Amino acid sequence: MKHSFIDRYSEFGSPIHGLDPRTKIVCMVLFVLAVVTTPAGRFRLFGLFAITIATVIVLSGVPVLYVLRRSCLVLPFVLLTAAFLPLWKATADGQASLNLLGVQIDRQGLVLAGTMAVKGLLAATAMIVLSATTRFGALLKGLEAMRLPKVMLMILSFMYRYLFIAIDQSMRMDRARRSRDCGSGYLRRMRTLGNMIGMLFVRSYERSERVYQSMVSRGFDGEIRNISRLHIESPDYIFSAIFITCLAAIRVAGQL
Repeated sequence: MKHSFIDRYSEFGSPIHGLDPRTKIVCMVLFVLAVVTTPAGRFRLFGLFAITIATVIVLSGVPVLYVLRRSCLVLPFVLLTAAFLPLWKATADGQASLNLLGVQIDRQGLVLAGTMAVKGLLAATAMIVLSATTRFGALLKGLEAMRLPKVMLMILSFMYRYLFIAIDQSMRMDRARRSRDCGSGYLRRMRTLGNMIGMLFVRSYERSERVYQSMVSRGFDGEIRNISRLHIESPDYIFSAIFITCLAAIRVAGQL
């Protein structure tokens, strides 16, 4: 079972890894809010935000290419939405600044599209840095300490626990399909794939029933109990002060 694609580098001993999960959660949420609320077209400010998050990546020791590859996974979805902004802006205003192969494109729409793409990339990078430097269990404990609803925490916990089992099951099913595939046509392969998805859903449902019955038989009452406790120490205060000061300075610089 391969299960290291979410928090592969969470066991490093860097200063960022040693911070309390609540400190990292608050700082990354503030970073995302600062990026999202920055006015469109302020690409110099976005560059400063990129330098800030890049500094955190360097301090954490997480490979930069790993973060970039993970961040770029959300880029197609952002670009798909942003690609229509120049056309929509030109249609809404009735005026176009550029004419590309007969298509009316608005310069302001291009700025909005670029801003949306940069914001999405920076926000995704911040979340990936958070997950890469924090074990998923510690992240859930931090969210629990911040009074996140227990139902949501339970869903996330079970998702993390059984996502790898579902992936492993699907890999075994795909291996069995390929071992029995003798050059069948496209439609037959699609029908087989549909059957595999349906069977995976049925097996997941049956497994959830067995897990629920097992937990009830052991007296589970919905309370997640942990032996370890979270502690906010001086490095957390120092990092939070420096990080929040940098964000505030960038936003103030944008007003000048």
